Amino acid sequence: MIRYIMKYHKSLFLLIFFYCYALQGISLPWHSNTGPKTSTTQLTINQKRTAVKKQHMDKEKLILKHLGKSLGFTKHEWNECLQTIKYMKKNAHTFISAKSYHDPDIPEELYTSITTLLCNNNIDPNGVNIIVHKTHSDKPYTFAAAQTRLNYSYQPTFTPFIQQPHITCNLILYEQIFNESSSNQCALIAHEVEHLCQQHTLMMVIIEQYAQHYLQYSKAVLKHNHYFQQLKVLHEEQAEIYAALKDEHVAQALVNLRSEKLYPNCLDEKHYYHLVEINNAWKI
Repeated sequence: MIRYIMKYHKSLFLLIFFYCYALQGISLPWHSNTGPKTSTTQLTINQKRTAVKKQHMDKEKLILKHLGKSLGFTKHEWNECLQTIKYMKKNAHTFISAKSYHDPDIPEELYTSITTLLCNNNIDPNGVNIIVHKTHSDKPYTFAAAQTRLNYSYQPTFTPFIQQPHITCNLILYEQIFNESSSNQCALIAHEVEHLCQQHTLMMVIIEQYAQHYLQYSKAVLKHNHYFQQLKVLHEEQAEIYAALKDEHVAQALVNLRSEKLYPNCLDEKHYYHLVEINNAWKI
């Protein structure tokens, strides 16, 4: 699920964007090291990783092309937006504060697992706030969420108009996740960490800001845009497909998760088949 909140502070925009969550999972301690693999297995996984990555990148480029046209950007405006996304994603580490808050209420084993997974994805745990929230009574199946906050100085006469950016990354744990098995936690956390790793939120929030700057479109317009919704679904797919290709225990946990519960209106049986295919490749 994706949500975003926008607050204006004179020339400074404060944006809170992108909530994603998974549901239930299954077996194996997910933070343990994987055992030695045969050269055939590693070759198979590497080949699949390369092929899948290209397939998803090509699909993303096509969706973005249609999105720019459907919203009514000029070619120059849309190219500027895409270049800003590229620049911000490439240099995001320079905009993230190394000071973070890690909630002391997180059980030690789960905390170790989270920080290990962040490190394995080249994400500095010190750059991510790890926060515990109370369970929402109207959202009992929301276990975890990745959240990115982008602060910047709005300079409409500059190109780009996003100046002096600052990024805050949050990994939110809802209390009910503590009652889940370690493998359930594996699937739930891996999904959210992959969103942070792929910087999905950053792309979406920049697109939203460009639509507002050049077209005066509100978030409601984007919410009802077919290609914007397609992009969000693609990011949900990537959060699990890419994670499964990185770690065999994560792959197994995600397969078990999706065999029990699909992601409504987002991840379907075809997605589950792709996870099974990846999981089987690890076992060769």
